[in-house]
Amino acid sequence: MRLNIRTPIIVLAGVLVALNCSGAETSVSTVSTAPAQVIKLETTPPSTSTSLENTTPANTIEGATPTANAEKLIIGLDSQNAPYSYLDAKGVLKGFYPDLFSAINKKLEGKLDLRPVTWDKGMEMAQTGIMGIVGAYKNKERDKLFNYSDSLYEESIAIYVLKGKEFQYDNYKSLAGKMVGVVRAYSYGDDFDRARARKYFATLEANTNDDLFKLLLSGKAHCALMDDVVANRI
Repeated sequence: MRLNIRTPIIVLAGVLVALNCSGAETSVSTVSTAPAQVIKLETTPPSTSTSLENTTPANTIEGATPTANAEKLIIGLDSQNAPYSYLDAKGVLKGFYPDLFSAINKKLEGKLDLRPVTWDKGMEMAQTGIMGIVGAYKNKERDKLFNYSDSLYEESIAIYVLKGKEFQYDNYKSLAGKMVGVVRAYSYGDDFDRARARKYFATLEANTNDDLFKLLLSGKAHCALMDDVVANRI
């Protein structure tokens, strides 16, 4: 089951996706884990936001206190979302987004302060105006709070299950009675978020996409939502 999502570049804080489905097959190479179906969730094109307003620089990612270098805009990059954005073994930011924003920063003559953050912490800090954040999808609630840039990239999110645990996905009602694994502080679109709030299905949160596979393998989740580029790397 797959969703196609346009990735926002920076948000002064948020992320999102919206879905409508049609069937498609896909596979994933991991320890005995494979998606049965990939439901194409066509999403309302979320644009990304680069919000320069109400942004207060911080000295550290965790500390978030104002600094004298007020002309720099702090931009948070996910530290645990390879291959898009992650810290390598030496603690250096790597991936598509860090490379892109490092190039942008050179053109801006160092006016950006690029910082690694865990996604939930980065979202929290973005929502309080401490920093902008890269790769956050847009939904109606966040659109009221943040300024989004044009979309940068289209992501494809799939619903992954263990082999032998496949089920037909037609709409959110197909998830009734299931435990769905999601990443903490992610939004998967207005439709998904609304169905989740109305308790059409239960969700189990993980800190990272890697942890979502652990939930599947342990049997704690019946299925999990994950970007297929990320999933095929795990």
